[in-house]
Amino acid sequence: MSKKRTTPYNEGHVLQYGLEIASWSAITQQVDSVRCKFCIYFGKGGKTASARKRKVTDNIKYFTSPFRVDCYKSHLKTHSEKWAEYQSLSNEKKKAFFEQKPEKFVNTFAAHFEIGRKESIFCLDTDIVKDLLVTCYLI
Repeated sequence: MSKKRTTPYNEGHVLQYGLEIASWSAITQQVDSVRCKFCIYFGKGGKTASARKRKVTDNIKYFTSPFRVDCYKSHLKTHSEKWAEYQSLSNEKKKAFFEQKPEKFVNTFAAHFEIGRKESIFCLDTDIVKDLLVTCYLI
């Protein structure tokens, strides 16, 4: 019978691997889960849409106990470009890295629709378009 891994949460991993605390236990006051800030601010990177067999997920990666470094590193391969940029920064610049991005990826249209799509298709009621054209013409 194998022993259950119990790697505890390490506060230093937050800055080192671009994580943020997602939840705490109300009973033990210990960290229950952390999430990937790269997923939150930049979405998934990696292969282009045409090279992939499946659609890139918009889900944010959460890590729970055991908080193992190899799990963080394995996931960060999906953010290869931003992760390489992040690793080259000093600790002071790492603290400000995610704050430079004006809008979180999860709050953008790309997070809710197909990311690799070049064009957008809108279905509008013809009466609305006619009213808009008349209004624009009168102005």
